[in-house]
Amino acid sequence: MKPDSQSSLIFSLFFVSVVGFVPRLQAQTREPIALVYDGPGACEEDCAVAAAEIARLEGLTPLFVGPQDIPQPSWSDASAWIQPGGKSSTVARSMSAELKSWIRDFVDQGAAYVGFCAGGFYSTAEVSDRGIAGLGVMPGLTRFFDSFGDTEVIMTKILWAGVSRQVYWEGGPYFVLPETPVGEAPRAWPLATYENGQIAAAQALFGRGRVSVSGPHPEAPESWKTYYKLQDSDGPDTDLAQGMLRWALALPPRD
Repeated sequence: MKPDSQSSLIFSLFFVSVVGFVPRLQAQTREPIALVYDGPGACEEDCAVAAAEIARLEGLTPLFVGPQDIPQPSWSDASAWIQPGGKSSTVARSMSAELKSWIRDFVDQGAAYVGFCAGGFYSTAEVSDRGIAGLGVMPGLTRFFDSFGDTEVIMTKILWAGVSRQVYWEGGPYFVLPETPVGEAPRAWPLATYENGQIAAAQALFGRGRVSVSGPHPEAPESWKTYYKLQDSDGPDTDLAQGMLRWALALPPRD
């Protein structure tokens, strides 16, 4: 469980005070849009809000989308789909077939897909090894990273793009990527690894779009760490989450 309802409310109110009310489907805006899933399977505390904050930091207007929402004209300005943490199996069972198909087409036609934790599980063709269909925008497999034993929440060391970082983890996956056939350019590759060498975050091409997924939570707000009394030796990791989004949007990295 993430922070209690009081901590969640404080963070949500802070978010609203900074960016204003996050619009839903009927909103009209000229700013670039990031569609953010917010429904069953997204953790009830503030996973969708934390994901939306990453979009805001990158200059996009976050637009919350429910599992049964029908594609709207306002979505034509969207450039990214962000799938937050939570319960991937619940997301898969709750999301309409029409919306699943729309997301795949959306990414295939050149949009970004960014998934954190459950959003990583949900990105592959099957959600872990549960026999539940995922979106299939990320090649390969996802499996639960069980190297922490009974520990449910931890700050774990990650080698992220060659740099050691401590990142919040809560039940996330590792990724198993397919081998690239000889003579072909890779369409998926690791972005980060856990200490045991398993893939913690990965990137891939899907059609004309880009996919960036993470097992840990680089988007985690400080309130999550405070709630569990976790010490983050190198500070917030939102720069990593922003980097995932920027790459998926085919934007140059920040200095």
